[in-house]
Order: sequence, then C-alpha cells, then structure tokens
Amino acid sequence: MFTEVSEEKKDEQNQFIILRLKGRTGQAFLFITYFAPAGAPVYVGTDAEDPFGVLTREVTRYKEVGPVFLVGDFNSRISAAQGEVLQDNGAGWSDDTVPAQWTRTSEDVETNRFADAFLRFVSVAGLTILNDGTCIINCQDVTRKL
Repeated sequence: MFTEVSEEKKDEQNQFIILRLKGRTGQAFLFITYFAPAGAPVYVGTDAEDPFGVLTREVTRYKEVGPVFLVGDFNSRISAAQGEVLQDNGAGWSDDTVPAQWTRTSEDVETNRFADAFLRFVSVAGLTILNDGTCIINCQDVTRKL
C-alpha cells in the first residue's frame, strides 16, 4: 500500500512523467507515458530513430533506487514479440523454444516503425511486457507489497 504519491520528474518533451510512490516498506516509481505516433513532427534527428533513448536512461537510473512500473501509450506495434531480455536471461532459449510462461500473445499482428526501438528499450531496461493482462514472469515481483 502506498501512503504518499508525489511528482518526481517530467520529461522536457512531455513524453513521460515520473511519480514517486512511497509506502511503509519502501518506494517505487510509476512512469506514465505518451509517445506520439511514428512520423509525428515532434520527432527530429535521433529521436526519429530512437524515440525511447531518454526514457531508457531514466528507467535504468530509477531501477537502481526502487521498482519501476510503466503505463501509457508507446505507439509501438510489436505484434506478439517480447524483449530479448527473456532469451538472454541465461537459459539460452531460442525464439521457438521459449517456455510458455515467458511468452505473450497479442491480437495485433502488425509491427510499425517504432517496433525495433521499443524492443531495444525493453531489453536494455530489463523490462517485461505485460499488455495482454497475463503475468508472464516474476509475478511475485510485480505484485509484491511495498
């Protein structure tokens, strides 16, 4: 249970805001995101190829302080893909041998321009995609009380 919520930081481009959630036994950080669709005029220079660069750095930094959760719209269509962090977790699975509890499903069969950048972000930041409503891995970590 959280006893205090405060604004920690807002991204200069208004793509995300970070909230600090304090509880009796610790703290966590909630990133609320909105990334405009690929091709929007807000993306210039390197942002057009790696729109999640700043977010990657911030998530990595805050994960050193406490648990991090992300919600929002990344405008990244990745079909049923999962970040490579799952395959690189020491088990040595190839894409076609990943155990069922490490996979995710999606009715979306399309990908878009941000798909690869989003999967890189998820992998570098060590995150798990949970957008199908099913706990995929480390469910006890996702639901533990703070």
